Amino acid sequence: MKKLLLLIGILPMIAFGQDYDVPKQVNDAFQKMFAEAEDVIWTEIDGEYEASFYIEEEYKLAMFSADGKWLETSTSINVESASAEITKPIYKKYKGAVIDNIFLVETPEKINFYRIQADDGESIYKIKMSEVYEILESKKVSFSSVDESTEDEEDVE
Repeated sequence: MKKLLLLIGILPMIAFGQDYDVPKQVNDAFQKMFAEAEDVIWTEIDGEYEASFYIEEEYKLAMFSADGKWLETSTSINVESASAEITKPIYKKYKGAVIDNIFLVETPEKINFYRIQADDGESIYKIKMSEVYEILESKKVSFSSVDESTEDEEDVE
């Protein structure tokens, strides 16, 4: 019975992400910027560190280099309450598409943009949109009917 309870306690950690030990300089930089962060989970991606967390019920992702330099912060925007200025260009370009998620991305250079994912039923599109609602980039991600884990990215702009 104890083994079963232990397994039940560990499964959510396995299913919902790995918490990595991060370098001290990364953790210090994160704490300085996001002292009020809750439910922080760290992931290492290609030598960079991503923290996913909440601040006042807003879901955020923050990327840091291994030496603690802040690279970007993405804040989730509720699709249902997103401004029509954001959604209209997507719906116009991708007829019948459903927007899966929208993130406002902030950078140290103050070059902010939106990262959006939309699905038209046949393909998924990863879209980068400027703060003035202009589509800057769009990548089509196709999934093979044989192996749905295979991604092929194609620039559609």
